Amino acid sequence: AVVSTQSTGRMMNINTPSITPSLLFVFALLCCLFTAPNAQQAPSHFTVTFATTKGNLTLNVTREWSPFGVDRFYDLLQSGYFNDNAFFRVIDKPHPFVAQFGINGEPSVSKKWENADIPNDPVVQSNLRGFVSFAAEESQNGTTCCRTTQLFINYGNNSFLDPMGFSPFAYVTEGMEYADQFFAGYGEEPDQQKIYTIGNNYLKKNFPKLDYLLTAVINSEN
Repeated sequence: AVVSTQSTGRMMNINTPSITPSLLFVFALLCCLFTAPNAQQAPSHFTVTFATTKGNLTLNVTREWSPFGVDRFYDLLQSGYFNDNAFFRVIDKPHPFVAQFGINGEPSVSKKWENADIPNDPVVQSNLRGFVSFAAEESQNGTTCCRTTQLFINYGNNSFLDPMGFSPFAYVTEGMEYADQFFAGYGEEPDQQKIYTIGNNYLKKNFPKLDYLLTAVINSEN
């Protein structure tokens, strides 16, 4: 994969031999200078229900896979951050790639977390179909850093992301067939910077067919 120097909003393009340009890297001048609001340690294992506009997904979350990532995910869940989040970037052609989300529809909410970076985690699992990872910024050496709130669900075998440092922290155990139905017709068109500054008003006016994560609820913990 080749990381381009041209950014769109907070995300950078990744070109691969078989996949259209992606925006999994988040471009930033400063990395990892801020701490998370209300950071706390998550349970070792827990399940989450994503109620979406296409149907419910169940995620099995394992802290051992990606401790910093899971702690952040747990904090975001408890704050209700993911409620009414658009799947603003869904790429399923020419090959199944990702469904990306994690910018709150209210700019005042997303702003509180935008620079609340978390450290890298080792890559324990692979970015295969159904695994969930954080989007990330690009460090000076071309690897990931500075994860905040954006996530993606892997549609296919994206193991080429593993050496870049994208660390899966959860797996969709039920409802992946609904994730496959998220509207993908807008591709890369939604402007992430406008989502941060205008929120869902921008998306609903300009991209009315997008699907949404309506609520994200913790079901069980152990």
